Formats: sequence, structure tokens, C-alpha cells
Amino acid sequence: MTYAINGILSGRRGGVGEAGPRKLAWWMYLLLALAAVGVYANSLKNGFALDDVAIIQQNAHVTDLHWAEIWTDNYWPKEDGVPPDVLYRPLTIWTYLVNEWMSPGGTFGYHLFNVLAHALATVMVAALAWRLFGSRAVAVVTGALFALHPLHTEVVANTVGRAEILAAIFSLAALLVYLPDWGVFGEVRLQRRGWWHGPIVAACFFAAMLCKETPVTLMVAFVFIDVWMWCRADKSGRPGIWRWLRGRAVRYYLPVGVLFGVYLAMRVHACGLMQALHQTHPIVNPLVKATIPERLVTPFVLFAKYLALTAWPRLLLADYSAPSLMPTANPFAPLALSGIVIAALIVWAMVRWWRSRPQVVLVLALFICAYGLIANLLLRIGTIFGERLFYWPSVFVLMLAAYAAVRAYEALQGMSWRRAGRIAMGCAAAVAAVLMCVRTVTRNTDWQGNIPLSIASARDNLGSAKTCYWAGMTMVTDGPEPWMQEFGADLLKRAVKLYPGFGDSYFELAKYYGRQQKLATSLYYLGKAAENEPGSQQVRFAIGSVERDLGSRKEESYMPELEACVREHASDGPSEFIVALAYVGQKKWDLAKAQCEKVLKAEPHFHEAGALLAVIEHETGHGEEAVTTLRTYVMNVPFALDARCLLAQYLMEEDAAKHPHALDEAAMNLDKAAQLGDVPAIRGLRGELSKKRASARATGESGRVAAAEGRVRP
Repeated sequence: MTYAINGILSGRRGGVGEAGPRKLAWWMYLLLALAAVGVYANSLKNGFALDDVAIIQQNAHVTDLHWAEIWTDNYWPKEDGVPPDVLYRPLTIWTYLVNEWMSPGGTFGYHLFNVLAHALATVMVAALAWRLFGSRAVAVVTGALFALHPLHTEVVANTVGRAEILAAIFSLAALLVYLPDWGVFGEVRLQRRGWWHGPIVAACFFAAMLCKETPVTLMVAFVFIDVWMWCRADKSGRPGIWRWLRGRAVRYYLPVGVLFGVYLAMRVHACGLMQALHQTHPIVNPLVKATIPERLVTPFVLFAKYLALTAWPRLLLADYSAPSLMPTANPFAPLALSGIVIAALIVWAMVRWWRSRPQVVLVLALFICAYGLIANLLLRIGTIFGERLFYWPSVFVLMLAAYAAVRAYEALQGMSWRRAGRIAMGCAAAVAAVLMCVRTVTRNTDWQGNIPLSIASARDNLGSAKTCYWAGMTMVTDGPEPWMQEFGADLLKRAVKLYPGFGDSYFELAKYYGRQQKLATSLYYLGKAAENEPGSQQVRFAIGSVERDLGSRKEESYMPELEACVREHASDGPSEFIVALAYVGQKKWDLAKAQCEKVLKAEPHFHEAGALLAVIEHETGHGEEAVTTLRTYVMNVPFALDARCLLAQYLMEEDAAKHPHALDEAAMNLDKAAQLGDVPAIRGLRGELSKKRASARATGESGRVAAAEGRVRP
């Protein structure tokens, strides 16, 4: 065993600087794959957690085996006709269908696929490290770090992390095919390859894009690799730089660009190009509403945090949303300054080592390309930070760490105390490996299901409002014990304190207290949800249900409780709003209207009170006023689907002679509603609109005939 270890780590046989290094033996790859499988073996008994539930367990495309539809639809299933995000990952979904076809309703196959895919990615990472450094030692250490690192637990132990693994596998394949067969670690030879080489690279890139969006930066990486190879080639035999790049463009860039265009066409047809910024809630990615200085500085904060977690992955979290991680415009904040300094060192190293350590320069460039899309610098993505996002960039960070460790180990050869130093380094490496294994194995258990994950999240991340909201919602909904439900309610209240503008927390509290038969408290939190999340379909549906429910009850059974709530929350819009709801349920229109006007006078931005006022005006026969009020509402809340439908309905009831453009405006609102989601109500209203238009045309035609007869009559 000692000779085997020395054979791997000794600089005398396959060291970093050798001209003719030996490739990795098959048993080295096998050991790395077994290490990857071993640390994630306990994740095989995990169930579904977090996004697994929506994307797999409750996704009709997966459960009903829609083999064709997955290529023409969003990655996320629709909620109330609207997907929560615009993502296109059909190849990843296809693997879920394979799992579901092989073991319907089971979870073991899903996790087994993830573990084996991570083992394959580990082997490919080691192969890429050897290709770049020509060193067994660097390759094996890189592979071991990648296989065991706890930062990857979210990707491997959580089923939907498969998108990251598959994208990394195909990206690695593209790089392994694209890079020269040998000589990257020595003098580069600009050899010409067969015509098939470009299509294979393009196919790997295309497959990676069908798994996840982040490999798009490979297109930049290919160009840098070509420039790097040209600079490293023998000057006497290399062509001019533009001639070289033109040849590469025909052979590689053209097929890659064509397949990228095909991918874009498929994506736009299926779900659109990308999600609009207004659809990303600031609690998930605060950068969507950040200032320009914050957008410039915060990516360095994220960079430093990713590196810190790579170096010391003790505290790992499922969510890093606001206010636990917020944008900053202060470049001297500790994390920001650290990120800026490290970025400056990277630039310095690339310039300083361009000739002396070209492999390091190439790896740094590949890291920049891999990190570029998740940095939230040029493009704000759906989340500000996530451990899963660093799976692919970590390949190059761990590669550089392995290179530095091996160089340090080799440097001990010329020192008098080299034996003691090597023993110390070996012991440190063994301890680090054991610690990584322990942390990875223990972290795997947090992903067993939603309840274990919510408990772990509440334990480790009480500073995130979204974490408290999700963990609280999970516990109050699925918690098997009463104490869990009470704890969940406390977490939801903490989420409210951390981020008062997040209406979903109030809505979950409203549902919880409704189940506890505490009507006034439930309605008060519903009012808070309406105040903070105007246009939410679930909130508006709940408001309509409350109106009907209160109308079926006796007034004296709930009004004293509501009045007490109003006294407790004096001059508070939500408490006044629920009284207006009660009056609507009792058909006391004048009182309800006065109450809504009172709320709007005190809080002009309480838009749901305006929507309720429009309903009251319509019910009392003031159709024109209702249309005007609802127009104001949709101008302030343009993405309220059902409000658009309601406005279209009111417009169709208008007098066509008095309002000749009412039907056109109704059609416009239905078109905007259809852009927000496909719900049956839109189709029903379109049918009614067609009848109205046909009737209007018939009436107009009769009027013209009558007028003509009047003109010719003697």
C-alpha cells in the first residue's frame, strides 16, 4: 500500500513538471468512483425533499410518463396555470421519467442514479486534471476532493441536483474532447483532427445545455482555450492568430453555434427565453432590486463566500436568501474586500504565470467561465446564492487546491526535514479526508425528507426569512406532532419579523390559525397577506372563499371576534379590511364600501382593498365606477391574472353604444391574462366575448339596414 501511495504522490514518477508522465491506472479511477459512492451510500434511503416534491413527485409529466411533452414544456410544473420559474431542462426531466418507468413511486432509483452520476463525474474530473497538469498526483487528489467534498451534498443527496451533475458530466466531456490529447502540460502541438471532432464537441455542449443553462459559458471557454493553445505553440510552425481562429470557427464554433441556436429555439417555443425580473421575488434574490453599486460589489461577496464554504464546509444550508445574505455597496466589507483581493490575485497570477505556469492560467480561466453565470454580475438569476450552483465551478477550485498541495509536497524533497514534513502533510491529508467524509455523510441525512430538512434548516439558518417560511410551512402542514406545528407557527412569525413584506408567510399563518378555529386571527393574517402580496391568486381565491363562508354564517357568531381584532390592531389596514370582507358577506354594501374607502384613505397602496371596492360597486349597480376602480387596480398590479379576467367580464357588461371600445379592451385584458397563465376561466370568457362581438355586429348591421331604408323611404 505504501508503494502504491508513493507511486501516486511521488514527484519522481508522474510529478507536476515531468515531460512524459504516466496516465492514471484503471484502479485509481475505480478507487475514486468507490470513494464517491461510499460517502453518499446513506443517501440512497432518502425520500423526496424541497424541490423534489414539485418537480418529480407532483409533476404530471413525470408521474404520467409524458415522454414527448417534456421537450416542449417548462422544467417547473405550472401552479394555477403559471410556472414559478422559466427553466428548460428536458434531458434532466427525461432521466426522471426513466427512473419513474423503472420503479413507479419509488425513490431509491432516483438517488442511485445521482450517486452513480456523481461517481462518473468524479472520474471525469480526475481525467481532466490529468489532461491539464499531466500529473497523477494532481489528478488523484482533485478527484478525491471532488468525490468527498461536503459542499456537493445538496447536489447529490437531493434528487433535483441531478441537473448540476448531468450538466457537469457533458461539460467535462466537451472539454476532454476539445483539449489536445497530450501536450497541455508541455509544449502544445496544434494538430489537426478529423471532421467528426467538432460535431462531437457540439453534441456534448448541446446535451449539457439540455440539462441546465450554466454550460452556455463553455462557448467563451472554447475561444480562450484556442487563444491559449496558439500562444503556447511553437512559433516556427504555428499559423497567424486570425487564420488559426478562423479554422477553429469553421470546425468548432459553427457547429456549437448552430446547436446553441437550436437550443434557443426549443427553449423559446417551450417556455420563453427567461423569466422577467419582476417575477423573481426580492426575498429569493435581493439583487433584482439592488442599486448599480450593489450589483457591482455583491458578486465579490458571493465569490468569497463560495470559496469560504469550499475551504471550511462546516455550516451548509439549503437556502441563503434575504436577509441572511443581502447586497452591499461597501467594497470594504470583510467578504467584499476578500473577494476583490482574491479576484485581483487571480488576474495578477494569470498575467504573471502566463509563461511559467500556463496550466494554472488555463484552469483559472476555466473557473472564471464556469463562475461567470452564477456570479449575478451581468445577469440576475433566480437565486442570489446556492451551494448547488458551485458544483461545476468547484471542479477548477479543487483542481488548483490539489495542484498547490502536490507542489508543496514535492517541495519537501530538497529539505532536511522532508521526511517529517511529508509525514505531517500525509496526516493532515488523512484528517481532512476523514472530516470531509463525516461531514458529507451527516449532511446526507438532512435531505431524507421535508421534515428532517426543515428541522435542520431551522436549526442552522434562523437568519433567512425564506428558510423560516419554508420550514414553518412544512411543519404546520406535515408535522406529525403538535409541538412541530406550534414550532412551525413560531417560525412563520419569525419569517414575518425578518421580512415583513413577504406575503406568503402571512398566508401560511392564516391557514394555520384557520385550522385552529381562530377565525379573527386567521382573517387578520389573510389581510396582511393581501396587503403585501396583491394579485396573488391563492390570496384572492381565499378572499372569495371567506366572503362566501361569512355570508353563510350568522353575524353574531363572528362579528364580536372581528371587532375585538380591530380594537387590538387599531388603525391597521388589514384589520379594517377583514371587517369590509364581513360586510360583503352580509351584503351590507354601504358599510362595506365605506370600510374599503376608509382603508384606502389610510393606506392608498392596499390594492386588494381597491379590488374589493370594485366588486362592491359592481354588485350595487355602479358598473362604470367598478370598471374604473378595477382599471386602477390592474395598472398597479399588472400581473394579477384573475383581476384581468374580472375586468374583462365587467367590460363585456358595459353598454356597447355608450362604450364602443369596451369589447376591445376586454379582449386586450384577456390576452394579457393568457400571457400570465392558461386557466379555464380565460377560455370561457373568450367564448362569451365572441358571442358579444357577434351580437354587436348583428346589431350594427341591423342599424345600418334600418338607416338605409329610412333614407330611401318616400
